[in-house]
Amino acid sequence: MYGINGKQAEFGRFLVGDAMAHGKKIGLNACYGMLHIGFEVLDLENITLRCYKENLPAMKIYKKVGFKIISENEIEGKYDVPDGIEYFMKIKKQNWIKL
Repeated sequence: MYGINGKQAEFGRFLVGDAMAHGKKIGLNACYGMLHIGFEVLDLENITLRCYKENLPAMKIYKKVGFKIISENEIEGKYDVPDGIEYFMKIKKQNWIKL
């Protein structure tokens, strides 16, 4: 997490890069762990993130733990990321779905 400002922070990107690790709930558990730290340890009230619309595995995880889409923006790709739609998502402490 970064950009901690009072009771809010932004959730950074993380990857489960090894294809053999996909489908083993590593991403879900990592997301849950970060939310636990944010809400229970740092006592944050809101956590935000940005996710590409096409990143369906990440979207599934974020929605499962309680993130909601707040807005979407067209973005110009850079580096190895193509142009596309980026969602801005938010979760409030009281909406956190604990596993």
